[in-house]
This record gives sequence, structure tokens and C-alpha cells, in this order.
Amino acid sequence: MKYLVCLLAVFYLVACSPKTGKELAGSKQTPVEVSNEPPLVPPPPSIPEPETLAEEASLVASMEKRPCFGNCPVYELKVYDDGFVTFYGKAFVPKIGKYRAIASKSKIVDLMILAEEINYFSFNDQYPDKDNRIMYEFPVTVTYLKMEGQEKIIQNRHDGPVSLKRFEKIFESLFMELNWEKDKR
Repeated sequence: MKYLVCLLAVFYLVACSPKTGKELAGSKQTPVEVSNEPPLVPPPPSIPEPETLAEEASLVASMEKRPCFGNCPVYELKVYDDGFVTFYGKAFVPKIGKYRAIASKSKIVDLMILAEEINYFSFNDQYPDKDNRIMYEFPVTVTYLKMEGQEKIIQNRHDGPVSLKRFEKIFESLFMELNWEKDKR
């Protein structure tokens, strides 16, 4: 039994000795090969997280519907140049909460073409303008557009041009029909 205890003590001292560690570090070891091949089953496609896109993508358009004295839809819709779209439904919309989707580049291009056709950047910043009476019971639609180095925000409560109202409806229809995924955060 004494010999067994002594043998274990010697084994422990040799195994834990710094010299043994240096010898092992200096010895030639066979490297472990790491395969660069893709896994057999690729992960399912998913919509990227907004934080990862925020650094890379730039907001190019947005629409916000603000509340009224009734059952008006209340939401925010944001479109980024890489096709990432966010929706935040607040009241009187089918989707309440935060959602995200990917839009085709053609939808973004269609919106920009429409903005050029109606000359979006020539509109007033606010409707009705300061000189007209504001009826506060109407909802406000706020649109934002960034195109070719220009940025513009328009707040349209009422009395906006017919072409602006048409732009708002087309904007909404282009992006509301996307395949939305609930944001789990």
C-alpha cells in the first residue's frame, strides 16, 4: 500500500511539473483537421435581425399613421435600402406589435418612380399649411423619403394634394402585402 501511495505521488508530481508542460508544448503534435465544407442540411432562411441591418442599411422611406378621434389605423412602416421593412402596428390594424419582412428591390424602385412622377420634393412640409384652419379630429399621415441626396418629411392631416394622397395609398399597398414575420424581441 505504501508503494502505491508513493507511486501515485510521484505520478502526480511528474504530470503537473512545469517542465513536462514545456516539453509537451515543444513537442510535435498532429493538428486536428477542421472541415470547411458546409453542413449537410443548410439552416432555414430567415429575416436578419434589425440590429445587424441598422449598421449597414439606410432608411429610404417611411410612413406613419397617427391616431384620430375614431378607429383610424395607427402604425409605423419603415423601408430600408436593402429591402428590409419593419412594421409596428399600434391600433386598429390587423397586426398589432412589431413585424419585419423583406421587400423586393423593384417595390422600392416603384415607390421612388412614383415619388418622381408626383414631384414629392416640391410639396409643402405640412397640410394644411400654417395659414389654413387645422381640423384636429382627422388623422395625420407622415411620409418620409430619401432619394438622390434629398430628404423630405410631409405631415398630411387633410387638404393635401390628391397626388400626395394617392402616393400614401400606393406606399401602403406596396409594402402591406409582404410576408410579415413577428419580431420576437
